[in-house]
Amino acid sequence: MEDLTLDLVLGDESLVFDFDYEKSIDDDFYNQIKIVSDNEESGKRDVYITKDSGSISKYGLLQYFEKLDKNTNASQAKSKADTLLKLYNREMETLSLKCLGDVHINLNCSILDKLLTNHYF
Repeated sequence: MEDLTLDLVLGDESLVFDFDYEKSIDDDFYNQIKIVSDNEESGKRDVYITKDSGSISKYGLLQYFEKLDKNTNASQAKSKADTLLKLYNREMETLSLKCLGDVHINLNCSILDKLLTNHYF
């Protein structure tokens, strides 16, 4: 991995002359997860809901719904709901750079990792 790291800085007086940055929600954005499973013992349906109230107030209610098979226990269902909320409750970020080429940069280089984690733009 170290061989793929380039010692380049993108910014003023570099190869980059413009950029576009966009942050939005897309088709796979949900801020409430509702998971149900049939409970054979009680004859009722168990419901597990996890949500992000701040995101709901910002974007409105966007719910993901899934019915699990009867072999799933309560702990597994709750864990799945929490995991799905972490996966789906985040905005999509897109960064496009307009720059001159450098023959040392290829798709496997980690220059963008440094750019995004250090917030240079």
